[in-house]
Amino acid sequence: MGEGMLILNMYTPDSIDCYSLALREAGFEVIDTTNAFDALAIIRARRPVVAIVSTPMPEMSLDEFYFWVKANPATASTIILRAGRDEPEFTADGDLSSLSELPGAMASLATELATE
Repeated sequence: MGEGMLILNMYTPDSIDCYSLALREAGFEVIDTTNAFDALAIIRARRPVVAIVSTPMPEMSLDEFYFWVKANPATASTIILRAGRDEPEFTADGDLSSLSELPGAMASLATELATE
């Protein structure tokens, strides 16, 4: 598994730029994509620790995305964080309602991973 790797699946270039810059400055490897199907392929190939997904996704619902990641034993451990709260009824492992929450979420994740 790629320790510290994150996948961003954002649908606006501004979101990708903001999140990517903040994460790279914090020392994370970041792979950017703007397509849910590409994100699933990258998750299968690279097995990231975290996938940050913006909603709504044009290609599929967050529930479908979550299902395809968690149904595969090889990728089920990937943590899915939803950026934005546009679809609160959909499944995710956690939420990031704004970029300001990112440092705390990543610090908590790093602590959690270090204890495993």
